[in-house]
Amino acid sequence: MRPLNFKKRKDTGAVEILYTLEGEVLECATSNIFIVKDNVLITPASDILGGITRTIILELAEGNYKIEMRVVREAELRSADEVFITSSFKDVVPIAMIDDFPIANGAVGLVTKDLMARFAKYIS
Repeated sequence: MRPLNFKKRKDTGAVEILYTLEGEVLECATSNIFIVKDNVLITPASDILGGITRTIILELAEGNYKIEMRVVREAELRSADEVFITSSFKDVVPIAMIDDFPIANGAVGLVTKDLMARFAKYIS
C-alpha cells in the first residue's frame, strides 16, 4: 500500500489515506482502521493515535466479538472479511475497496453493520 497524497485522494474520490510502514498497517490520515477476519475484530495496537470513536467501538464490541489489538500486516487487508474506519467526524465507515482490490465481495459486512448500529444508538 502506498499512501495517497491529499490531492490524489481528492482526485480519485478515495475516502481516506492509509498509512503503512514496512508492511505494517498503522492508521489513516484522520481515522483509525479495523479489519474483521473470521468474526474477530482486529485493530493496530501501537504507533497510532487512539481515537475517541475507536475507543467507543472497542467498548461496544467487547463481550460481543473477540478483539485483537496487535500488528496488522498489509497482506491481511487482502484476506479480510470486512474493513472499516472510525473517526469523530465520520463515525463508522465501511471500506469496500483499498487501492485496486475489493474487500471481500465489496458489500458491507455483518460485523460492520452491527457496530454501525450500536454506535448510532450510543450517540443518539
